[in-house]
Amino acid sequence: PVGMKAGLVSLQKMASMNLWKELEQRTMTFSEKLQAGFKSMGKDLTVTSYASLFWIHGTSATQIRRVDQIPKNQGPDFKKLFLKCLDRGIYLAPNAYEVGFISAAHTPEILDKTADIILEVAREV
Repeated sequence: PVGMKAGLVSLQKMASMNLWKELEQRTMTFSEKLQAGFKSMGKDLTVTSYASLFWIHGTSATQIRRVDQIPKNQGPDFKKLFLKCLDRGIYLAPNAYEVGFISAAHTPEILDKTADIILEVAREV
């Protein structure tokens, strides 16, 4: 089937370009910039990332592994951040409990500008 062949070709291209490693590096750089910005502002926000996934959430005393460890104000606090980011042209995952992901379309320049906008918004909320 054509769909399966296209998927295989995409995976082969990802492997030949070592794109998984590149996406992981872009995600780490993006997450670290956000984390440093939140910390310098004294914001109660943290970025957890893994490979090409990232999640902006309230600060927790321990690494979040269960739903009962998620900060109680995650929903309302994230909603404010999400809506202000949306007003500025940044579309994050709309649910406070969803992760975002970095794709090959997210260049380092786009990610840098996106992080700047998210940090500007974080100052306002």
